[in-house]
Amino acid sequence: AIRINEIFPHNPTIAGWAELFNPTSATVDLSGWTFTDSNIFVESTFPSGSSIPPGGYLVIDETSLPFRLDATDAAHLFSRFGVQVDQAVWAIDATQTFGRCPDQPAGFVTLATPTKGAANACPPGGPS
Repeated sequence: AIRINEIFPHNPTIAGWAELFNPTSATVDLSGWTFTDSNIFVESTFPSGSSIPPGGYLVIDETSLPFRLDATDAAHLFSRFGVQVDQAVWAIDATQTFGRCPDQPAGFVTLATPTKGAANACPPGGPS
């Protein structure tokens, strides 16, 4: 149930980051899970003891990854069993953030404001 919730791509002045969200009512152990970009052969593995509390967020700073989150890229999240749990694909300006908005038809949209480690500030306009 863990979801890629928001992406802020690398730009010349700020390192990029990705945000994961746990929508469940239980803590989720991420030990052994992997996170990749569009080159799925270069991955980052979550160390033992990594977890996200219920309703919580986990921010992954690009500086801890063996790859950059570019303005045109993709992110993939795999369970410790190698099953893809979620993915996001984007092509945005490197000064914007890309996030999941359940009320938007596409699910992910360009957000006006980054919300690192917090609920996304989704624009109005999607179905109720």
